[in-house]
Amino acid sequence: MTSPSGKAMVCKTIIRRFNPARHLHLPFAALVACSDPPDPPPATTTPSAAQWMDWRTLTQPVERPVVLVVDAPWGAVDRLVAHPDVTTFFNDRFHPILLESDAVQPPGTLRFYTADGCAIGPAITPHSPQEIIAAANLVATLPEATGRSASSFVRACPGSEATN
Repeated sequence: MTSPSGKAMVCKTIIRRFNPARHLHLPFAALVACSDPPDPPPATTTPSAAQWMDWRTLTQPVERPVVLVVDAPWGAVDRLVAHPDVTTFFNDRFHPILLESDAVQPPGTLRFYTADGCAIGPAITPHSPQEIIAAANLVATLPEATGRSASSFVRACPGSEATN
């Protein structure tokens, strides 16, 4: 295209300048919007290193296999149970009970029971969270670990005269 004077016409296109201040607000807002929410309150008020564990009492109804931890608050086993993987597994699949002392089970141990009080294996003294998870996995796969319930935890296996 040429102008009446014979020179070529130039088309002018408006190019907006980059305004960095305007564009930097969006990523900052996204960063704030994607931050982690605050931690929920602890699951229980029982003095324990495992503050997110939903520790049950001996009198609560039992619908799942029981894991009985006998240890002082902040003891070696209590600290192992505080591992997030153990806490999650126990809260999801077991009825966890923490006792400071017990007439049957030695301190610093844990033992699994059916919901109606039958012992599943001996008491163990775990040395790592992985050892606890391995033992709990074995218990969770047993047929006697499901389909039982009790109004409270009592170590008396139905059909057996001896307590475990």
